Amino acid sequence: MPWLAGLVLLAAASQVEAVPAARQANLVAVLPVHGEIDRVTQRSLERRLQEATRLGAGAVVIDLDTPGGEMLATLEICHLLRTAAPANTVAWINPKAFSAGTIIALACRDTVVHPESVFGDAAPIQGLPIVGLLQLPVAERAKLEAPLLSEVVDSARRRGIDEKLVQSFIAVTMELWLIEEIRTGERMFVDAGEYEIAFGEPPPRLRQRGSPREVVAPVAPVEEPGTAPDAFLEDPADATASMRRMLTPADRGQWRLIGQVIGSEELLTVRADEAIAYGLASTKIADVESLRAYFGATEVVRLDETWSEMLVRFLVSWPVRLVLIAVLLVGFFVEIASPGFGVFGTAAALALVALIGAPALAGLAQWWEVALVLVGLALVAIELFVLPGFGVAGVAGILCLFVGLVGTFVDGSIGSGEWQQQLVTGLATTLAAAFAAGVGLWMLSRHFGAIRGLDRLVLRGAIDGTTTASARVEPTREDLPPAGAMGVAVSQLRPSGRVEFEGRTFDARSDGSFVEPGTPVRSRGERDGTLEVEPWT
Repeated sequence: MPWLAGLVLLAAASQVEAVPAARQANLVAVLPVHGEIDRVTQRSLERRLQEATRLGAGAVVIDLDTPGGEMLATLEICHLLRTAAPANTVAWINPKAFSAGTIIALACRDTVVHPESVFGDAAPIQGLPIVGLLQLPVAERAKLEAPLLSEVVDSARRRGIDEKLVQSFIAVTMELWLIEEIRTGERMFVDAGEYEIAFGEPPPRLRQRGSPREVVAPVAPVEEPGTAPDAFLEDPADATASMRRMLTPADRGQWRLIGQVIGSEELLTVRADEAIAYGLASTKIADVESLRAYFGATEVVRLDETWSEMLVRFLVSWPVRLVLIAVLLVGFFVEIASPGFGVFGTAAALALVALIGAPALAGLAQWWEVALVLVGLALVAIELFVLPGFGVAGVAGILCLFVGLVGTFVDGSIGSGEWQQQLVTGLATTLAAAFAAGVGLWMLSRHFGAIRGLDRLVLRGAIDGTTTASARVEPTREDLPPAGAMGVAVSQLRPSGRVEFEGRTFDARSDGSFVEPGTPVRSRGERDGTLEVEPWT
């Protein structure tokens, strides 16, 4: 019936009209940020924001479900949201956003919450692989808190949220009370000093740590989200100015206490109703259809991380990098002992590509770190092939390799708390990988005996049909065949291997050439504790 269709269109039009012009968008792009936040998250969000712009999205929703993440990545994401995201960018706590997730949510123009949402507890922490969380000294904690406090205060001033309230997400020493002006009904959050100014006495400690808070009526923000004066948003000088009311002794007797919001040694964590009551969120949204109605949109698209971004995140995790470093070292040294680019060489090459490629894609590795790794491997190879004897080239190569590998873990400002944590993680992971590689090389040498340096430490089995003694004794210099003695290669020498002189088998190294089994060889005498031979025809 035409009249019914007209009513439906009229109802739809009135619904769209009910959406504020600053919020309304025909196309909404939803960008999920799920799991831990890291450099990969930052790069992925940058790509997806560009994609949303290309699609012509009138609004962007950051769909948050995260336990937190890296501090530097978080600060970069906040900068990205302020400078490269559409003005109509909204955070959706769906259903949790702790730590870094809370800070990112505050950087958006507005925040909406799932009915079961919870967010907050954004204090910086430090942890090490296997060891777990570390207790931070007071000075170190203050150093880590400073940039986060600056970030959330800036976000609060832009959005018209009480800046004292957002600081209680981060500062464990912050205590807050909610007070109301008797005449106007204006409410504000005050710390102990402000309370004493307003009431002329110390504040009462009403909260037990972790006890539930009484939900109060919503606190009116300084401005509706996203509607602050243009000069306040556009002028950097104005954007850093506090809009918070300053209390004076003249205000005494004009306020009443509503309750204590956060106590000593607590970090603020809020649920959906509390977030709305405190002005941290504007409304509840349970699903995509509610999200569509919130924006008055005709289309909602979801822009997820790509499989390659998820793969990079997997490859830059410290357990995976530990395995990759161990594989690189084992494959490299086995391949040098038995050249020919076989299975071990292929594994080492793939591990090297993953070790330096994945961090580079994630923004963790710089050119000098990659160069150090490659130079280190080259110097070690020169030491083994050209200048045997573990001299300057070998030591320099190992140092370059070690520094380069550790460097791929570090991307923060030198001296910062996160830089120190990344450095310790890199050192611990690389040393653990080197130990694992040493164990692996030792085990392989027990079976193959071609790994130079390690093949002297183990028992020998059958070689080319002959069997050595069950317990091998390292020959002395006097036991080695004299220079000029004739023998035969019983294994490949590439350049290390095994040779036989007068019925006795010895470890040996060729003069640099490859020697096949059965080739006559002549002793050149002992060099650096190893018998050196040359093919003889």
